[in-house]
Amino acid sequence: MSHVLDDPRIAKGMRAQMELRRRRFNEGAHQVGWKVGLGAPAMQQKLKLTAPIVGFVLDRAMLPSGAEVSLYGWQKPAAEAEIAAYIGHDLPAHASRDEVRRAVVAIGPAIELADVDSPMEDVEGVLSGDIFQRHVILGQRDIMRQGARLAGLKGRLTRSGQDVPVPADLETNIGDVLNIVRHVADVAAAMGDRLRTGQFIICGSLTPPMVLEQSESSIEFALCHIIRDAALGHSSNKDATESGLEILLGRHRRKSATSAHYTGLIIRQLAHHSSCSSVSKTQRARELTTKSLLQ
Repeated sequence: MSHVLDDPRIAKGMRAQMELRRRRFNEGAHQVGWKVGLGAPAMQQKLKLTAPIVGFVLDRAMLPSGAEVSLYGWQKPAAEAEIAAYIGHDLPAHASRDEVRRAVVAIGPAIELADVDSPMEDVEGVLSGDIFQRHVILGQRDIMRQGARLAGLKGRLTRSGQDVPVPADLETNIGDVLNIVRHVADVAAAMGDRLRTGQFIICGSLTPPMVLEQSESSIEFALCHIIRDAALGHSSNKDATESGLEILLGRHRRKSATSAHYTGLIIRQLAHHSSCSSVSKTQRARELTTKSLLQ
């Protein structure tokens, strides 16, 4: 099984996490996917990890377009822009790279909502709480990129209308997606389970996690297909297609406080065939009008 379970912090944390999962199952929840965390190279070096840590995603954590989410009681809400890998058939432990590639039947954009309610340095504690997991929003899946083919794909992330840099190599901060899938399959098997047909994996944050501030109005994330302009001899995203998601942040003023606090989020799936370049002034005006109704 996966050597990462040789780490006593992870072995103890995973046992506690599986007990948490068992309790959720007894309450009627069902598992729909997996997640990884602490996969950034700097974080792994700091915490002396050799691979990302693994958690689970339940059906009750999934949010559809148009959903509203309360953040009441959250300690440190954060959003992460991620790639979701969709699994087309059961994958056992120690699968070959070709087997893993065949198992990934699509990828797509995802946003995870997390509540960072304990120190990241406490690996066992983070694992026992399912790596801060609260909700997941999935965008449209792209079956043309089966096998986790990321070539010609770029991430577009904005925070309250301001661009957030996403590495040109989408695997810079998360590692090789196929290796992530194989690792999740290994860990699942080590815990007496397996990576199953129809599940997905959210593969870690492409950028540092975005702690949601009171002044923010939205988080928008899309995966853009870069079109190569043969006449100019270079790549351009001017007419690229896009599949993405947007979070609108709603605020209210508490009677006993002088500053605004987030009460919730509204989730929206963006049109699949919109441009990765800047949106038109008319479209932006419509978005700003929508957001102003929430403030």
